[in-house]
Amino acid sequence: MKLKFKLLASLTSASTLALVTGCWTSDAHDVPTDAGPIGASEQCGALAATQCFQTEVIPATGEFLDFSVWDPNATPPFPPDPAQPPQGACKTTFSVTFGDSSTGTWVHSGPDYPMGNTWGFSFHPINPKDPNAPVDPNDPNNICHLKGNIPSAGSWGIYMNPTTKCDDGSLRGGLVDASAFDGISITIGGNAGPPGYMKINFFSLGTPEDPYREQKLTVKIVMPPVPTTYKFLWNQMTATCGRLEWFNPAAIINVQGEMLALAGLSYTFDVEIGKISFYKAN
Repeated sequence: MKLKFKLLASLTSASTLALVTGCWTSDAHDVPTDAGPIGASEQCGALAATQCFQTEVIPATGEFLDFSVWDPNATPPFPPDPAQPPQGACKTTFSVTFGDSSTGTWVHSGPDYPMGNTWGFSFHPINPKDPNAPVDPNDPNNICHLKGNIPSAGSWGIYMNPTTKCDDGSLRGGLVDASAFDGISITIGGNAGPPGYMKINFFSLGTPEDPYREQKLTVKIVMPPVPTTYKFLWNQMTATCGRLEWFNPAAIINVQGEMLALAGLSYTFDVEIGKISFYKAN
């Protein structure tokens, strides 16, 4: 798999189980250097794999990305299985870019499944007129869902990789500056299985002790049956790593969704993730 700058983006077999119970430290599959603890309340995982960054500003509309778009001309990032069409892929539309092919999505299917293993779950097209009807993969009106079987804990997320290099030859990291906004807006809905909810995590870069350690805010969304738009101010979210006052909207590095592990139970999941935007309170 092509290495991408994700900070705490991808989950490995060991880290997936740890994620659902609290803060965690990623291993060598995520970044080249693990970070040691710096305090009882700030044990928030790894340092950035790079220390040079390219920052892009969120446009005035606040729109960041949309996961619901189906692209019939795209090539699936992983070999299809019988449950998937032979062509097409979910096309994540970003409001900012860091260069050609520098932003995208990832899915981790659980601790026993490599990233993108379709026996877990992945992005699928849905017939916009009837979700239970056959799907024509050539129809650009299809709606993209994250669906399938969750064998254990799992996650989805985004990465932002500028195509330029740092002075040391490593790939430059990507940040978005949403400092002009007061919170986030998420359109989401569907079937989250027996847990009934999904967590959404937002990461920013930097703590008072270390400018290259990330912060994490989390919001828990009880899944509505149809896509619904929710708005959360930054101070309405929970600091699951670090402290709420440390979160820096000017340096957002990642958005991540998290599915709950149920001991010994595999369950079905079918959720539409639409637009994720930033908004102003007034």
